[in-house]
Amino acid sequence: AQCVAVTSPERVATLTLVSTSPAGPTGAELSPPAERLRASFADPAPEPDWSDRAAVIGYLVAGERLFAAPASFDEEAARELSGRIVDRSTDIEAASKNHWALREDEKPVTVRLADVAAPTLVLHGTEDPLFPLDHARALAEGIPDARLITLDGVGHQAPPTRVWDTVLAAVLRHTDRN
Repeated sequence: AQCVAVTSPERVATLTLVSTSPAGPTGAELSPPAERLRASFADPAPEPDWSDRAAVIGYLVAGERLFAAPASFDEEAARELSGRIVDRSTDIEAASKNHWALREDEKPVTVRLADVAAPTLVLHGTEDPLFPLDHARALAEGIPDARLITLDGVGHQAPPTRVWDTVLAAVLRHTDRN
């Protein structure tokens, strides 16, 4: 999204960045992921039998738990959503792996945050284990006139229902450009 906002600004009316990190240099050293994530990346859980619905759901739920803030993790909701995802996916294995699909020799795209012209809202959990809060602050400070809203007790996850009022109000206010 940051890259599109810079390379094709005519296509971006507003930008909402959720639980992410700058896609370019910031001049500051940003915090690394939490130790529990670094350990998981170094020694990942074995993949499930992708043809076993229950095993895949368990695998997806465990992955969600790893990234969520402990107080914000709702296992029942994660299990229900994971079941819906499995049921609607034609290839759940591919769908589960595409987030990490960059080739090793592929260079990441970088942008200068100061070149983002779209009005920008940054939503970020205070307990994000992948991109600690300083990543969100770097975004908000680097993008002209960006607005940061922190979500107390939220990790690197879809905003839990307890913060929906805050998130929805902020997004609606931000995108209402009439």
